[in-house]
Amino acid sequence: KEDMPAHSPLPAVSILVPARNEADNIAACLNSLLKLDYPQYEIIVIDDRSNDATPRILDKFKNTSTRLKVIHLSNLPSGWTGKTHALFQGVKIAQGEWFLFTDADTVHKPLSLKNAVSYSLERNLDLLSLYPQSRNQSFWEKITQPLGGSILTLWYPFEKVNTPGSPTAFANGQYILIKKSSYLELGGHEAVKGELLEDVAMAGRAKEKNKITHQKITSSY
Repeated sequence: KEDMPAHSPLPAVSILVPARNEADNIAACLNSLLKLDYPQYEIIVIDDRSNDATPRILDKFKNTSTRLKVIHLSNLPSGWTGKTHALFQGVKIAQGEWFLFTDADTVHKPLSLKNAVSYSLERNLDLLSLYPQSRNQSFWEKITQPLGGSILTLWYPFEKVNTPGSPTAFANGQYILIKKSSYLELGGHEAVKGELLEDVAMAGRAKEKNKITHQKITSSY
């Protein structure tokens, strides 16, 4: 929705975007993030050993906005997945009171961050995860994407995910908004560094440790 009432003042947010060989997607993602209607935010893109045009695209973007910071990684330590290590490195320089972890192949509407943060503050949430609207362009995308989404809702029923007492936990790595203090209490990405589904693992830790008041999955952003 585009009409969520905003809280004032809104906290500073660090948006962290891991990118590995995302030359086809990163420009659209950054263009949308740079157009967000939000008073105080920064964008940190972590280039995870890309061998396509991603580093060159990022360096060009870096000169267009003071909001944007770029980190280039050249190695992956043992025991880490690429994404968890990239986000771990990005968090080290993040200045926001909240973190937004999002993927390089996402596109964001101008009011999406303001709505997400306002929603979280209004409901006293520490973690908000959104399920995006898919862009199904090719024939196979139109077949597989809806099917994949349907399977996820069977494995992780949203009504159970959104119930604090339920052991069922899920978060979508394409959009995880989390309060910095809670993220650190959960051990951050270092605590899930070897997990392929680091988003689900982090949501599980949140419920196990009872550090997150509530988790919310919505249909699009």
